[in-house]
Amino acid sequence: MNRQTLISLVLSITVLAGAGAAYFITFNVVSQLQEESFLLQKEIKASLDKEERINRAERTLSLIESQEKTIFEYLVSEETIVDFLETLEGIEEETNVALDIVSVGAGEESVFNINLTIEGSFKNVMKTLSAIEKLPVFIGIESGTIETILREGDTKEIWTASASYSVKQK
Repeated sequence: MNRQTLISLVLSITVLAGAGAAYFITFNVVSQLQEESFLLQKEIKASLDKEERINRAERTLSLIESQEKTIFEYLVSEETIVDFLETLEGIEEETNVALDIVSVGAGEESVFNINLTIEGSFKNVMKTLSAIEKLPVFIGIESGTIETILREGDTKEIWTASASYSVKQK
C-alpha cells in the first residue's frame, strides 16, 4: 500500500466516523425533540379536552338556569301570592261569578292551600273552575263539590262550587 492510499483510507475512515458520530448525535437530539413534541401535544390535547368539558359544563349550567327560571314562573312564592289571588279575582270578573277566597294557608311540602267558593250559573261556575286549572302555575285540586241552590223568590238555579286547591310554592 502506498502512502497516498493509506492517507485516503485514514481520511475516509475519519470522515465516516465523524459522519456516524454526527448522525447519532443528531438522531439523539431529534429523538429528544420528538419526545418533547409528543409530550407537548399530549398536554395541548388534555388542555383542549379540559376546555371543552368546561364549555360543555357552562352550556349545561346555562340551560339549567334557563329551565329553572321557567319552572319558577310556574311556582307561587310568598311575595307573589297576592298577585296570584288577584289573578283569581280577575277570573271572577271574566266569568261573571261570585268568587270568595275562604282561606289561604301554607301547607306541608312547599304548597299553599287555597279554599274558595264560586257562585253563578252552571256554565260560568264550570268555566271558572276550568280557568283556574289552566292557570300557568303548578296547581292541583284537592277536593271539590258542586251543588245547586234554590233561594226563595228566585226562578233561576244558582250553582255553587267549593274547592280546595294546592299551589306549589318556591
